[in-house]
Amino acid sequence: MAALAALVIALTAVRFRGRWAYEWLGLVTRYSLRRRRWQRTNAPEPLILTAVAPGARIGQIDLPDHPSRTAGVVTHEGGLTAVLEIRPEVDAPVPLPSLLALLPMAEVGEPPITAQTVVETVPLPDASIPARRHGWVALQAVRTNERAGPDVDELRAALTGAIRRTQRRLGKSGFATHVLEPDELAGTIDELGYDPDAIGEEWAHWLTPACASVTLSVAGGNDLSMIDRLPEVAGVPTVLALGIRRAGGGVEVEASIRLVAADRSEVDRATQAVIAAATALGLRLRRMDGEHVRGVASTLPLGAFLR
Repeated sequence: MAALAALVIALTAVRFRGRWAYEWLGLVTRYSLRRRRWQRTNAPEPLILTAVAPGARIGQIDLPDHPSRTAGVVTHEGGLTAVLEIRPEVDAPVPLPSLLALLPMAEVGEPPITAQTVVETVPLPDASIPARRHGWVALQAVRTNERAGPDVDELRAALTGAIRRTQRRLGKSGFATHVLEPDELAGTIDELGYDPDAIGEEWAHWLTPACASVTLSVAGGNDLSMIDRLPEVAGVPTVLALGIRRAGGGVEVEASIRLVAADRSEVDRATQAVIAAATALGLRLRRMDGEHVRGVASTLPLGAFLR
């Protein structure tokens, strides 16, 4: 009994690199037990989606009286997600609206809605030329944990309304948007997976045959107004994702950045540079070692706050 008590005390009293010992134990256990290798098959869904959100499927919903007619949707454990492509690209002089402005208010009785911005930045060989940027807004109608939660029809209706309201807000801010159709949505997710014909998760890296990546999460309570500066110092392609949802009387924000490079050494150097820059800006970043599958999922346009 004394040994057991000592173990319990150690697990709850020892803290290392921002985590308690019992949290490290849980992290190592989950990493050891889950699948960490994937190969492309004949399945219609992108391999990256299969890896980070098992069981997720890409389909479509109708948009009555909308120019797009239909929207591609990802159906996953957390709900239904549709994606708007930002036009013009996000390096245009018009700034993106704040996340809070993008978060639609769900109508009374509707499922909750989350909003997520995803910005891919790819530096060009000539440093005098601005990096290429591409942006999306993902909207998710969330399944609740209530026993009598919303059915699929209710999720579709809530998502359709959120698409319309968000497009109006973006239009007023000077942005045209395009609702991704199913094939476009699958292609976008695949593109953000960076050529994943095969995928492997290591403790410290996410790997494909063409590249290695590291995801960093942003600690809660940070002022995120400076976060869009981080891709500028990375020197490698990055995917920056910010998610928001209403929680109680306020909002909850999720932020992460994924760095992609040719190999582990290059991405580690870029990671160190980004962490140093973030520290100088007053941001606290944490490498998602042992949970890069969650990190990659958080940087895909799936609506954030995935289960």
